[in-house]
Amino acid sequence: MVRECASLAEAQSKRGVVADAISAYGKQLALLAGADPGVLTADIEGVAKAAKGIKDSGGDALFNASKVDALTKVVTIVVELARAGKAQRLTRKVLDEAHEPLATLVEEMKVWTQGTVLPRLKTGVTRREIVLDKGLVPASSAASVPGAREVPGLTYTARLAQFSLAKEIEGLKADQKTAEAFTTTATALVDSHGKLRDLFDSPDQQARLDAVKDFVDKVRALRTAAQSLWLVSHTVMRRTA
Repeated sequence: MVRECASLAEAQSKRGVVADAISAYGKQLALLAGADPGVLTADIEGVAKAAKGIKDSGGDALFNASKVDALTKVVTIVVELARAGKAQRLTRKVLDEAHEPLATLVEEMKVWTQGTVLPRLKTGVTRREIVLDKGLVPASSAASVPGAREVPGLTYTARLAQFSLAKEIEGLKADQKTAEAFTTTATALVDSHGKLRDLFDSPDQQARLDAVKDFVDKVRALRTAAQSLWLVSHTVMRRTA
């Protein structure tokens, strides 16, 4: 259990770096396009250092070499844009270079969510529902069953446990919705970046600015969804044990 918790924490840490890199990228695009980055913040030096640490470690079975390479590319773009500052203009070339690694990273986060977090939550729900349906429900109503032998305190204790398990199931199902919402938000971000790239050559400057703003909004949404997902993954081992 300790090893599994450590593994989950390490996996979450990698995805946290990915979310930070995407947030930093979104902020730089907003600044270059003259849009308001709003609440997006970016410790670019910290993100670059964390990404280098992942690269030096060689990743793992899921966050493999291709994902490490994608993270490195996004962080490199962010660092170059930040260094250039006002001398840099947002170009189609920047969007083209960033799109594939960005999509790779977002897809990886979705795979981790769907392949690691959601299955653990669903298993936790199933286990509790089995106990509830097969054990506690009959025990809590034992006294009302004709011919059943009453055990002092059993009915009351079973009902308390029944209530507790029902609340746990409710919480796990809410966590499932949080994880599922993250995957939807992540897909919307990649779609938005694709539309921004497609619109960038449009002569309509307002359309381009609106596309940048939409992408920045999607980055903010991903950041919020990721933070909620981290809270879920923090508790998933304890609640699905």
